[in-house]
Amino acid sequence: MLAAGDWGGARRFLQKIAYGINTAPPNDQRIFKKIMTIFAEADPLYQQCMRGIKPFIEENPGIKQTALYPHMAAAPDTEHCRYVLYFADELGDIVRRKKGNSYEVFLPGQAIPEAPVKSKRGQSGG
Repeated sequence: MLAAGDWGGARRFLQKIAYGINTAPPNDQRIFKKIMTIFAEADPLYQQCMRGIKPFIEENPGIKQTALYPHMAAAPDTEHCRYVLYFADELGDIVRRKKGNSYEVFLPGQAIPEAPVKSKRGQSGG
């Protein structure tokens, strides 16, 4: 597939493996994640999407991940957007911080505000 330049076919093949990898031994999971990370970094879809979203993250540090999807024109659907952003975080091209049911996204080196500390109701201090 990949030798023929079929990045989409190779990506689909790897994603099928990814769906079942959670039952594999931890070392196999770690190796597969490394393979996927190397693949994603070279993937033209990844590169195109990153070029499209970096300016938005630069101008809007902490932007919600879902707000970036419309700026990822190369990605055919939401699943591909999540693929790109997950591996961008793994590769250190962005920083994602969980917030609610999404993530806040920053570029490396951007100031990331501390997450608010949740108070425990009903407890008295000190």
